[in-house]
Amino acid sequence: MDNRMDRRPRPDRPGPRPVVPAAHFNLQRPDLRPDRPPLRQDLFTSRVGGLDGQLELRLVTVTPLHIGTGLTGLEGGRAIMLTARCHETPVIPGTALKGALRMVAEALSRSCPDQRCRACYPCLLFGSLGYRGKVTIHPGIPEATPAPRPLGFMLPLRSSRGPSRVDDRVRFYNHRKAQPDPKGVELVETLAAGTVFRAQIHYLNLPPAALGFLLLVTGAVPGFGFLHKIGGAKGMGLGSMKVEIAQHRLRTVLRKAPAIHEQDPPPAQELARQYLEAEKEHDPRGVLVASLATLREKSLPLEVELP
Repeated sequence: MDNRMDRRPRPDRPGPRPVVPAAHFNLQRPDLRPDRPPLRQDLFTSRVGGLDGQLELRLVTVTPLHIGTGLTGLEGGRAIMLTARCHETPVIPGTALKGALRMVAEALSRSCPDQRCRACYPCLLFGSLGYRGKVTIHPGIPEATPAPRPLGFMLPLRSSRGPSRVDDRVRFYNHRKAQPDPKGVELVETLAAGTVFRAQIHYLNLPPAALGFLLLVTGAVPGFGFLHKIGGAKGMGLGSMKVEIAQHRLRTVLRKAPAIHEQDPPPAQELARQYLEAEKEHDPRGVLVASLATLREKSLPLEVELP
């Protein structure tokens, strides 16, 4: 008999398994239907007329962080799954940040389920098949010098929970405190809670509503803040991260010296509200606002001060 299907008590595990909190929750997508107009195609092809600038983000780990690489090392005579590095310095790859931000973006917009439509905000910002997005995300570099030393963290055996996207929902992991499992079978390398990274985001030719959407997705807009999940073992409590906007500058290319002119952008709250107002008529059920409130509510158990 397959032991995985045998629910009878065993000497090494008396009685049924203990009830544990759900590892994830689902958010409903706002509808992307033919009778609701998508974004204008000239937003994807135009090279002028939008906003150019740079965001510098301050990323603070709230629970231990592990960015898997598939590489293993030795720790105390046993194998350990190594975290991502660049020249021996632990980093958060730009692709990992992009994936975390895009997941949130798909839940907070009229997004397509296959990342191919070229007609929604996530495709405009982060790209789609055959199209390069208008946002470039650079790796997160530790703020401290020297870089913090990763520590071992024991985890129980992990298993896949299926796809993170379906046609009308996007799945997110709950935020909860992470504790090493003394009977764990997998040793992973993690960066401790409280580790601070700096990452830059460059954007080109974004309309104001799209810039407001990007700021909203970071979870760093005052009044709309929430925590992100990034990296591996998110269902075990790893990877909760707070994002803050350290600096934001708009850039204008001029025909005379100085060639680049920098200026302060409008307040983040004002830009975020422009996006919410623009989408209100396309979201009569209020799915977008409800999803935003849920993301903030699910961040509260870790008792972190949110923007």
